[in-house]
Amino acid sequence: MPYTLVGLMISMLFHAVPAMYYDSGEIITPEQAFSHLLRDPLRYLLATLIFTVSMGIGFLLCLLPGIAIGFVMPVYINRIFLTEQTIPDAMASAFQAVYRSPQSWGFVGLQILVGLLVVLSAVCTCGVGLLVTVPISCFFIQNAAYHKGILR
Repeated sequence: MPYTLVGLMISMLFHAVPAMYYDSGEIITPEQAFSHLLRDPLRYLLATLIFTVSMGIGFLLCLLPGIAIGFVMPVYINRIFLTEQTIPDAMASAFQAVYRSPQSWGFVGLQILVGLLVVLSAVCTCGVGLLVTVPISCFFIQNAAYHKGILR
């Protein structure tokens, strides 16, 4: 269980580092990322756990709610790491930002396309391509969220 939670928190950093970069405009070093994570580890651990459980329940109830929650993840992580919103408020505002925006379906479609390209790179390189495509896709999705007006 502890390894899973630590792994989930580190996977959150894949989206948090691009969020911090696009928010500040400065290059984020690994030391800065981990120091930001360790400032309030309980908040980030709880946010990760709540998101993972809600997505898991969404997949168990029906596939579509789990997928809908998954598309909110980049915006949710941005809200968790860059604002002082409570976790439920961050989840609610992330849903509103993604699904009430005029650009929402373009943003969701872009995430689907990026996901397919990541899977294709994994299949074509026996998983080795994930070392490059996952971080790049996280930067691309955060950038798209800012440019499409999903994140302000």
